[in-house]
Amino acid sequence: MPEVVNETVDTIVETLAVTNMKTIGEMAAWSTAQSMANAVSHAKRVDVLAETYLAKALKHADEIDPEQAAATLKLLTGNDLGQIMASLGSVVAQLQQLMKGAQTTPPVTA
Repeated sequence: MPEVVNETVDTIVETLAVTNMKTIGEMAAWSTAQSMANAVSHAKRVDVLAETYLAKALKHADEIDPEQAAATLKLLTGNDLGQIMASLGSVVAQLQQLMKGAQTTPPVTA
């Protein structure tokens, strides 16, 4: 009877060893699958955040008022919109003076 018990114990030990080795071997695949699932989940969350912030930025760009636009132009380019408008007004006034002079000057006749 002890031989049967020894064989049964040996069979149980061998079965457990094989099962443990199989489990250990499958752990790498399971760990890789978990890592991939986590990476995909993270990428989805990042995409949602990126889309949310892009939508907010676009909404802000659409809602900018003229004062903010002028301030941003001055800040980014160094051009002051007021100075540009004053220069343009001066040029238009000079052109108007030239037009007036051309209308009132009698034509040259020989």
